[in-house]
Amino acid sequence: MNKSRKFKINTAIIIAACSFAAVFAPAHTVKADTVTGGTGIAGISQALSDFYSDETTTDEEKLSLLLADYEIPEDIAIANVNNQLNVRSGPGTSNSRVGLLDNGDACIVISVDGEWAKVKSGTIEGYVFYEYLLTGDTAKEYIRSHCKTCIQVKNGITNLNIRSEASTSSQILSKAQGGTYLPVINDCVVNKEEDENKVWVEVEYSKGKTGFVSADYVLYTYSLSWAEKYSPYGPGVSDLRCNLCDYAKQFIGTKYVWGGNDLYKGIDCSGFVKKVYAHFGYTTPRVSRDMARKYTKIKKEDLKPGDLVFYGTKDGYINHVAMYIGNDKIIHSSSNYNGIAISSMYFYNIICYERIIKD
Repeated sequence: MNKSRKFKINTAIIIAACSFAAVFAPAHTVKADTVTGGTGIAGISQALSDFYSDETTTDEEKLSLLLADYEIPEDIAIANVNNQLNVRSGPGTSNSRVGLLDNGDACIVISVDGEWAKVKSGTIEGYVFYEYLLTGDTAKEYIRSHCKTCIQVKNGITNLNIRSEASTSSQILSKAQGGTYLPVINDCVVNKEEDENKVWVEVEYSKGKTGFVSADYVLYTYSLSWAEKYSPYGPGVSDLRCNLCDYAKQFIGTKYVWGGNDLYKGIDCSGFVKKVYAHFGYTTPRVSRDMARKYTKIKKEDLKPGDLVFYGTKDGYINHVAMYIGNDKIIHSSSNYNGIAISSMYFYNIICYERIIKD
């Protein structure tokens, strides 16, 4: 944090500090390990008030205390919807979806043209209905009220020390790289016995673990959530899994042939799975029972598109395999459907669920 920012204090505090000048004795040291202040946005915390009301504290020490100024990106907007807001490739509902904003997700408004706004949210860029965005002061107030404060290690910083105490002589607990975001526990800590002009930030660097970083190397900001990439197979589904499912769908309608191996002329259940996975570089056994012996069993609730569902008789004999595509649907080659088709996952007796792709 630069020196000018360190002394950025709101007018009321400057006036109060100046009025103290006629009252307090010359500077002297106050013995205290740390003094913690509150956010400049939310006002002065109780700890900061206690610090200022301590009559043993000098004017110089009061003026050295930082009020953290939490930054909010310019042109910020917040999705204000009941469910999700589509981010499209162009300004119109006929354009494809490229991303999804959940209610409360943030984006940066690039431009507005009529009822459409061009936005960037994380790595997603596209168009949304402008009327479903909170903007300006309304968006900023939402962020202040709903989003957690955090710091971002300045870009270009390598191995910023996270210490056990607000002291350069304390133990190094961990290190943080430039661009890293860390939740704030206390935004303004001053070790008056070591250096009353140096400000530290207490952060959570791992779950349940806290430490201190120098404010000189961080930016105060908020933890914002951004858009996720749109996937017809559900949120968080990898590109590989999406491509696998899309490729399989090309062959819907190919007839079922027991022992068949041709995706265009005829194929059976395990042949279909084998051919689809082979297209993406995976070698699988030819028979469903052998497939079931090879791969990792998973729980039903952990199923992702691209995982396998095995079927069979009530005594556990496996005689069919299908590929899961989400929403309790599968794609498979089945004599029941006269070939490759999409159907309910529950069309037959399920034996187990297994995973080939490790993501």
